[in-house]
Amino acid sequence: MTDVERRRQLPILAVISSITLCCLGIYAYNAHSSGSALHSATRIEKLRLTREVADDLIRKGTLIGKTREEVLSFLGQPAEHSAYASDSRMVYCIEDKGWIITIDQKYFVIEFGDDGTVASCQIMRC
Repeated sequence: MTDVERRRQLPILAVISSITLCCLGIYAYNAHSSGSALHSATRIEKLRLTREVADDLIRKGTLIGKTREEVLSFLGQPAEHSAYASDSRMVYCIEDKGWIITIDQKYFVIEFGDDGTVASCQIMRC
């Protein structure tokens, strides 16, 4: 290989190396900062209740034992139009990622026990 051929390949190798380093940096940043969906969601001002966040809340039992006021301060106001809402139940609409029209709406349902604290949480379809 001559010097001229090597010089032609140098910019190509530099671009490939730069792209590789950028991809590795993005991967490392995402791996470090992602944690759970709940953890990353609570870092922003308003909690977006996605399926991923709802699954984390259920799996970790985050809301179990919390009062209605604590749930309201954490999740905000529930859906008022839901037929499932009652004095012992709060219902939140789960946001679909990237879909404009939702065919199969999912709801995050929080059940309160006799003591006024969260007894269970589940995801329901309507």
